Amino acid sequence: MSLRNGGIGDSKFLERKIPRTQKYNNAQHRVDSGYSKSRQAKELEEKLTNYRYRKDELFKRMKVTTLAQLVIQVANISIQDEISEIGSVTTTHREEITSSRSSLQSVINGLGEVDVDENNRPKPASPDPDFLEEEYDNCPYLLLDVRDEGEYQNCHLTTARNFPSAMLARTMNNFSKEMLEFKNCEGKIIILYDEDERITNNVATTMVERGFDNIFVLSGGLKVLAQKFPDGFNNGSFPAHLRPQVVNKHRKPIQLPTVEADMKKRRFSPEDLDKINHYLDESLIPQDTGSRLSRATTQSRVHNNQSQSSSVSSNFSTVSGRRAWR
Repeated sequence: MSLRNGGIGDSKFLERKIPRTQKYNNAQHRVDSGYSKSRQAKELEEKLTNYRYRKDELFKRMKVTTLAQLVIQVANISIQDEISEIGSVTTTHREEITSSRSSLQSVINGLGEVDVDENNRPKPASPDPDFLEEEYDNCPYLLLDVRDEGEYQNCHLTTARNFPSAMLARTMNNFSKEMLEFKNCEGKIIILYDEDERITNNVATTMVERGFDNIFVLSGGLKVLAQKFPDGFNNGSFPAHLRPQVVNKHRKPIQLPTVEADMKKRRFSPEDLDKINHYLDESLIPQDTGSRLSRATTQSRVHNNQSQSSSVSSNFSTVSGRRAWR
């Protein structure tokens, strides 16, 4: 007896959806089977949810992983310079500083992400209690939080300055002295962020129209950064609706304590940099143990990006004939 005549079995059995339970909603595959349609659909859904791309954008964009590498490079060079001021600088230290500055310049000029070498990771900083209140010397980026002052005081990214979007409505003194110093300055950039790009895009477009050519927008804002870097970047606790949910062994959510922002903090602590390094490794390098081909492909891509960025950076240094960002 055939299925067409209503025989044994259900003719629409393969069209049934797999039942889902809340307990396993967040379960992930432990083996990386490579790029697939399901992964492509998931990435597309994430972009539509978290990112707001427009065809007529006048500004540039920066991924959170690129910002992490930029922060690490700046901290690394700053610490090496402070160490060199204390004692004599060996030839090895000079080579490390030159390499870090070349990599830093490639990030600033939008040449792509660079691999942060384990040997060039920032070393522990001075134990001086006032160390975190000192700003980085000649920092190549200016990080601006365009949210309201109250939101900024509750939580912001370390080293960020507050520039409420309402400032653009002023007839005079729209921009701070620091912003004007960074405006179109060679080797320096201005990075804007808010919670989810609802405000940033308009602010960035207005600033470009008013003559700023070195404007970058942090893609996804705090929403994406809190997902990929839940700790390390933030000064104060992220807003409750942006924090990644933490559950106990009984699958019940845990309420994490709220930490107030330290308004005197001007740089990243060694603990912050360790956390950023950890989450950056998780973002750039797959942590699975099942797909050797995927790991080999990723490592090859990272190595190629590093060699390309190093060659372009060396060419840039030769043409410019000056130091990278000093």
